[in-house]
Amino acid sequence: MDCDQKTLKQPINVPVDTDLYRLVEDYEYIWSRPLAPEATENLDPLFRSSAKRARSTKKFKSGKPLCLYNRIRIPAGFTYDGASVPRIAWSITGIRPDGLLRAAAAVHDWIYHWSGDLPAGSQTFCVDGMEWKNAIGTWKRKDCDRLFGRMLREAGVPSLKRKMAYIAVRLMGGLSWD
Repeated sequence: MDCDQKTLKQPINVPVDTDLYRLVEDYEYIWSRPLAPEATENLDPLFRSSAKRARSTKKFKSGKPLCLYNRIRIPAGFTYDGASVPRIAWSITGIRPDGLLRAAAAVHDWIYHWSGDLPAGSQTFCVDGMEWKNAIGTWKRKDCDRLFGRMLREAGVPSLKRKMAYIAVRLMGGLSWD
């Protein structure tokens, strides 16, 4: 895997109502960032020994940092409203509840559905090819909205539309966050 992943797979869903979609199959979103060598000292003992082995490899000595991967899995059958864009705004902004926004909307709605406290196994992480581990902790609304913006960028949503969609979730998303 590459720390600078750029491809974003869109989920497969079907409309179930005027403004509702249902995932046909499990959806998985993975994002990553470089992990500074000194950061591995804070990992739990199982990861620490694997990280030391990884640092001692030629690949790591070449200056390439370890990567921290995060993964969110959404089960098939999850029903969500896509990007909650009022119909009147479709023609004004060009932002529709489906299309390039589909993946970002699914992940965003999944995190919002659980008010940031995702069920066990829904979010996992790993460091460069090591075993995936369950992530612990609760998402903050602001971090969920930032992930939404990141996914829009990865999906190729133009900058202006991306900014409008991000501002909309920041302004109106609080109504859905418990």
